[in-house]
Amino acid sequence: MLVKKFFGLIGMLFFLCLTSRAQENDFLLYRLKVEYAKSIGLDTLPEILRKVDDYKRNLLLTSMADSYDEELRALRERLGEPAIEETAQVVQIFHRLPQHITKSRLNEEELLFDSIYRQLLLGVSFESLQEKYSEEKDTMLIRRWQMPLEVEERVFGLEEGTFSLPFLSPMGIHIVKLLHRTPAPAPWMEAKQMLEGKRGEVFLNTFQKRLEDMSGLIRNEENIKDLLRRGESDRVLFSLDGKDYTGLDFAPFYASRQTSVGHALEQYVLKTLLEAEQSRWEQADTLSIARQAEYLDQLLVAEATQREVLKPSEEEAALKAYFETHREDFYWPLERFKGIVIQGTSKKVVKRARKLLKKKNFEEWGTQLAALADIRFTQGIFAVGDNAYVDQQVFKVAVADADAQYPYVNVEGKRIKGPETYEAVPREQLVAEVQAYLEKMWEERLKSMK
Repeated sequence: MLVKKFFGLIGMLFFLCLTSRAQENDFLLYRLKVEYAKSIGLDTLPEILRKVDDYKRNLLLTSMADSYDEELRALRERLGEPAIEETAQVVQIFHRLPQHITKSRLNEEELLFDSIYRQLLLGVSFESLQEKYSEEKDTMLIRRWQMPLEVEERVFGLEEGTFSLPFLSPMGIHIVKLLHRTPAPAPWMEAKQMLEGKRGEVFLNTFQKRLEDMSGLIRNEENIKDLLRRGESDRVLFSLDGKDYTGLDFAPFYASRQTSVGHALEQYVLKTLLEAEQSRWEQADTLSIARQAEYLDQLLVAEATQREVLKPSEEEAALKAYFETHREDFYWPLERFKGIVIQGTSKKVVKRARKLLKKKNFEEWGTQLAALADIRFTQGIFAVGDNAYVDQQVFKVAVADADAQYPYVNVEGKRIKGPETYEAVPREQLVAEVQAYLEKMWEERLKSMK
């Protein structure tokens, strides 16, 4: 017994060592992909920069929302009211997904969760499917504004006892079931309504006055009136952090907006306030800097993977070339028969049909026989069990019963080991194979460049 336990411990340590090494290799490859993306300038792409700016803005708004949340708590406590918050008790079926997941792996996960969802619709208990499939089996208490928006929207949109469709979040893929919900009291509901809608313009306008007070923004009302009257100005409109902002600074922003001068000016003021607040906030929040850097890395790896793996794997030339050089990988476990089964009312009819097929391509066989009377035929690629006559005459594994109306049978064609062209392979399978191959080749190139 002690010997068995000893070797069991050794096996566990070996497994943990291998797992740790695999995780280390994955991390190193991830960093190599980040560096490669930077080396080819992906971190300067306008689309990447826009997404990072949006992410920074969302981090700032989330921070502001949390601050407002705390103010509401303090207000309720001063009024002697309990700080009740909106919560939801949930269970979920969940798989954690890596940030740099391949398209083929993501497709597999989505197909699995679609299958789980169909089982739920058929009445299979959520608990049994959670036990079988989920990486997370505990009951969770979710509070407003503390989870990714994708999770929050699903959870707080459910009725008690119901479950969601499968959905993706930055954490992974989920199906959630709402067990119990504690609604927020009226003041909290007002705050919720203001902060929902992806924390959009209503939320921003609510905080504009607070930001102006906090930042010390000074408006020049006379110059603003001149701008509104004439539609243009070179005067100072407002000052912030010791810097003057003139009508000339505002002009390019206004030119890019389909709105009135007054509305565009308020948008410009708000944009300037947010940028200044974001700069101050980032300097004081080192965690935010780290999160932004991590998000940028994720975008860079995703874009590099799109260019090096996903997009090339959809090209017909790449699919064809891969099939030609890896044809044996697509061989079936057992040979199949590519041909035609001809049944006729007499030997003469069948013989005439066979003669028509000579020196014709396989694709033309059906057209040649379509006009003949007193025969019927079945053309295709047959595995064992697909057709009794093929099983009897080609595979020699069965005896077919004679057909009283068409008793004479002839089988024409050849045995094949696998698909003869790349078009004959299911496209999803071939694309997945090419993606795995391209990713492997890319990773090997990155390792060799270290």
